[in-house]
Amino acid sequence: MPRKRRSYKPRSKPAKRRTTRDTIKRHRKHSENKFLDVSSKAIRFIVLIAICAFIMYRLFIYKKSSEPAKTPQDATPSAVDTAVLEPVEKKVSLDGLSKDKALDVVVKQLFKEFNLDDSWIKRKGNTITVQLPSNLPAVTLIWEIIQKTEDLDLKVINSEEDLKANKSSISIGTKNETLLTIHFIKNAALERKTGKVAIIIDDFGYYDNSTTAKFLELEFPVTLSIIPGQKYSAKIAQDANQFNKTVMVHLPMEALEEKVENGDYTITTTMPDSVIARRIQQAIAAIPEAVGVNNHMGSKATADSRVMNIVMKTLKPKGKFFVDSRTTGKSVAKGIAHDHSLKFASNDGFLERNRHEEEQYIRRKLAAIAKIAKRRGSAIVIGHPYKETLAVLTEELPKLEKQGFQIVPITDVVR
Repeated sequence: MPRKRRSYKPRSKPAKRRTTRDTIKRHRKHSENKFLDVSSKAIRFIVLIAICAFIMYRLFIYKKSSEPAKTPQDATPSAVDTAVLEPVEKKVSLDGLSKDKALDVVVKQLFKEFNLDDSWIKRKGNTITVQLPSNLPAVTLIWEIIQKTEDLDLKVINSEEDLKANKSSISIGTKNETLLTIHFIKNAALERKTGKVAIIIDDFGYYDNSTTAKFLELEFPVTLSIIPGQKYSAKIAQDANQFNKTVMVHLPMEALEEKVENGDYTITTTMPDSVIARRIQQAIAAIPEAVGVNNHMGSKATADSRVMNIVMKTLKPKGKFFVDSRTTGKSVAKGIAHDHSLKFASNDGFLERNRHEEEQYIRRKLAAIAKIAKRRGSAIVIGHPYKETLAVLTEELPKLEKQGFQIVPITDVVR
């Protein structure tokens, strides 16, 4: 019997894993997603660290670093600086104003610049009558009005002066009409309330450059305080004499925090009486042109009664006075100077907060000092030989003088 023949069944082969473009793309996509995920986490971590660092900076470091750097003189300004900054006055824009309105604004500003009291000024229509103190010539105001008038493209229609009657007048307008007439009448009973301002510029002796030269050339009698023993101390003192500038000794004295020069003229609280007296005598001998002394730094020394007693006792027979720079509110200089019947004065403020001060700050500080002088009769301010300070004094001192303030050497305000 023939065998049944089994049907042939092909042996099934194990399925091979097929690699296609899709699977390659899937593998690549998985790898790329893993890389992006790790990168994203790293970036988020870095950003988080940066945010935390910024918050820490704002809370601690920034607050400290944003405080203005103190000058050696101005160790504790909050305790001693009595000059409160004046707010910046906004100038009225003349743009878009009619000729008559612009003229009114300019004239009002001019009266304010000359420190004229409102009660001295009366207006009726287009006529203003101004009473002037005897020490303010009407011609000075008229000249200023003429300059302002030209800036507005207006013209002076008429200007008259009656010397016998102490009257002057000026009329301003256009070619076709008179916009304003101002009459000035002298009144001997009136007096502008101003005062004396003494400006001390410290720290001379370190440099002899164009800035120090321009301080010497200032046409106002600022007082120069010179640190003895520096490279240019003697030369600056001699040059100051040629320019009729008053000179003082800027005596280095021990501070609470900052380090003062460790020189032959420095006064510290650990020195014996004899050493302190000798060093003061040597400082005066080094700058014979000096009329007085003020402290360079010295927040610790000026608060020490023993030290200041020796200072005043030594200055008295030399005929020198002492000006307290007031680098500390704990200074005992005033009382001890009084005990020794020594001429004395105190600083009312510093013009600068730090080495590279903005001119706007110095300008406001000078205005605050003028306000003290106006209220009290006199004021003292200390500055330093910086170009910013020089620029402000050059611009602002003529304005103060125009208002009636007297810029005087320190000898005019010590008592």
